[in-house]
Amino acid sequence: MVILAEQYREVASMRAAVLHSRPRSARTQRIGSWLSAVFSVETCFTLFLFSGRFKGLPELQGSPVDVTLLFLTTTWCLVAWNIISGRIKPLRPTLPFVMMILFCEYAVVSLFWSSLDPINLDKAARFILLTGSGFFVACLLASDEVRRKRLLGAVAWLSFALVLYYLHYRYILGIDLMSPEYSWVDRQTEGGDNYLEYGEHAAILFNVLLTLGALASWKQAVLAAIGSALPLAVLLSAGGRGPLALSAAAIVLLGLILFVRGQGFSRALGRLAGFVACLLVIGMIAYVSAGQDKDAELSGLHTVERYQAQLSGEDTYSMDLRADGRRFAFSQWLQKPVFGWGIGEFRVQDTLLRYPHNTLLEVLMELGLVGAYLYLGTIVPLVLQCWRMVRAPPTDWSDIAIVVLFITTLCWELTFAGYLADDRIFFAYAGMITGAGSTFGVFTVRR
Repeated sequence: MVILAEQYREVASMRAAVLHSRPRSARTQRIGSWLSAVFSVETCFTLFLFSGRFKGLPELQGSPVDVTLLFLTTTWCLVAWNIISGRIKPLRPTLPFVMMILFCEYAVVSLFWSSLDPINLDKAARFILLTGSGFFVACLLASDEVRRKRLLGAVAWLSFALVLYYLHYRYILGIDLMSPEYSWVDRQTEGGDNYLEYGEHAAILFNVLLTLGALASWKQAVLAAIGSALPLAVLLSAGGRGPLALSAAAIVLLGLILFVRGQGFSRALGRLAGFVACLLVIGMIAYVSAGQDKDAELSGLHTVERYQAQLSGEDTYSMDLRADGRRFAFSQWLQKPVFGWGIGEFRVQDTLLRYPHNTLLEVLMELGLVGAYLYLGTIVPLVLQCWRMVRAPPTDWSDIAIVVLFITTLCWELTFAGYLADDRIFFAYAGMITGAGSTFGVFTVRR
């Protein structure tokens, strides 16, 4: 009996030790997983993509190292190491992948019939080194489902950090870039203090939370609805009209995606309706609160103010300037319709605008019909691939979020934005769709 009692005590103590060690082991695994995500190649690549958005911040100005080139070099080194070690598999050639390679090569060749101004050389180098790298690295990373989710998470968290920075900058420090006393600031050189870039990151975070709220669990949907108040505040106050319009378009797009998917449509649509209802309540509270200011009817809601000024005809300078740029690009394309003027020529010939604020017109004017064919040959298959991803029943919400980001940004590129030299974020979305296509098995070039 004594022996049995001792054995029982030993077994009980061993069981207690095992039960006591399980939470610690799970906690250790969570910490390890979090650290691996923070110090991953996906995070480094995301810092490269958005380096232009934060390296101009007042706290980071004066850095002896160009952080864009630093994170680009580090990303390629990490990618090469992961390929050698077998953690990243080389991407199989797909139609968008091949067309993008040809598009980059043709852009470099177009230098030979351009004016060879330093602006041409700078744009070609930036397009190949930065935009092209964004596309091809995103293809490699997004071909793995786990890495694709981690990359989307890194994009969302960095956008969240920049949204918090803007809110601290605007409402705690009291520095409003849209106010008259800061009208002297050159937002092209200030980089991270560009109100439009804050709005774009708010739109990214909003789109991710919108998709999460419609397609994830109820707990995540509630958290997403609460968290959406932060990007909504930036969208209404930063002054960027485009990001707010794209966020509204994302709601319509997601509704169409839910209808096309069919499976669980009513439940997902109910969540989306609840999400939008929360947004409307938050927006009305912000509108009424801002209207209490006696000095200005909509004090602080700069985006709404700019919309009202545009619609009433009070201030249409920005949109008129962009319309003139698009008309100039179209007229110049008609003079050299096949091969174009050469990459970077729009900025050489029009010193007022850097680009025509329309990617397709930019490509037509500088690269002609040949360049437009290669560009559309890259993008159009990706739109069809998005359709395939939406129709696939097991598609995760993160893949739907990538589709929403890509389609809304594409609409923005083909209407009021786009500059090939700095389009690495859009082409990174395109690369993510290309890499995801290897998972769904579409547009593969057979050897």
